[in-house]
Amino acid sequence: MPSSLPALLLVGFCASIYGADGVIDSEKFWRRVQLHPGVDGFGRPANSNQDSPRRRPRPVSPPRRPVEQGFQVGLTVGLNALLSTRYAYDTQIGIPNGQPLRYSGTQLGAGGTLFGGVAITFPGPLRRVTLGANFNLGGLDSWRRPVIPTGTPTPFSQRNLQYAIAVRSFNRSAWGFSVSPYIEHDLNSSLDRRYRIGYQYWRQPANYRGSFFPSDTSRDLASYDVRLKHSSHLIRFSVNNYWNLRDPDANSSGGRVSGIIQNAGISVGTHRTIILFFGLGGKWSL
Repeated sequence: MPSSLPALLLVGFCASIYGADGVIDSEKFWRRVQLHPGVDGFGRPANSNQDSPRRRPRPVSPPRRPVEQGFQVGLTVGLNALLSTRYAYDTQIGIPNGQPLRYSGTQLGAGGTLFGGVAITFPGPLRRVTLGANFNLGGLDSWRRPVIPTGTPTPFSQRNLQYAIAVRSFNRSAWGFSVSPYIEHDLNSSLDRRYRIGYQYWRQPANYRGSFFPSDTSRDLASYDVRLKHSSHLIRFSVNNYWNLRDPDANSSGGRVSGIIQNAGISVGTHRTIILFFGLGGKWSL
């Protein structure tokens, strides 16, 4: 019986330590009770627990599938607020019965544009790199700024010239359509937010062309052709928030993950340019 096992072991132990003369042999006694590393006095493993059942290891669930695994494409629309920038102008004046006149200089202005943007984030080792471009419509409030260097004497009325430019450009912008490419790198990221820093290039032309009266008493018109150019090399910092429209784990095979993207930030660069931007749109993971 299992309950008599300790008694049998005790009897066996006692019998093994007695000598032939019926007296306890001290040498046999100490040899039996001496404990060896990992073994008790009866030769069993010291840490064995035969009565406790063996536990099965808990199953380990596989890690969650990454939310974004392929190319990420984002399309946004938004607003650029040009708080400050310096642009160049080149003015040509045609006086009746006179030589063409030319003036050039720079002006400090402000303005804004509406933009539509596209951005692509790469997979794998380049997953922290984003290439993008904004397509801008709008420009600076240059129609209120002089196009002749301050203090320069002219054989025509600068006031009449400025008035003609303001009237012609009041209802429409002289600034043309422009493309502003950029590249960004993730500074820090999570599932729903990414902080990025990068480089952006901005170049936008403008043109005023028309005629004006060179003096208050003149009946002959003079012509003007004013070319403007705004260009900057910018350091761009942006905060990008993401919201998935469905659980990415719903489809075990991955597939496309669509969602909403919202980005905002600031660009600072050459020619005293400061731009705040905000955009909202959609994103897709391919």
